[in-house]
Amino acid sequence: MQFKTIEGEAIVKEGKANKTNFFISQGGDLYLTNKRLVFIGHGVNIATSTLAVSLSEVLIIRKAFTWTILALLLPIPNAFKITLNNGKVYKFTVFKREDWISVIENAVSR
Repeated sequence: MQFKTIEGEAIVKEGKANKTNFFISQGGDLYLTNKRLVFIGHGVNIATSTLAVSLSEVLIIRKAFTWTILALLLPIPNAFKITLNNGKVYKFTVFKREDWISVIENAVSR
């Protein structure tokens, strides 16, 4: 699936990511624009999905961790969670999470 911006929207940051919950990790591309955070799952997944969140909906952004089967007691610091004002929580595993957190916080505060 191709990412398309909406009118007046510009891409601020993009990269590979996994959208994860406790049981499923879905690979895809993560885009931050001046208006939205958009995840587009790629076709290799069992189910592909798109998630688009308006930056005005983002209430909290926090560091998060992923866990591996081989190292259950060793958290890997490569993820972040966003909590929306409706209570929904989404977790993304990314490369250079500190950069993602910083740029999202900056975009949300505008």
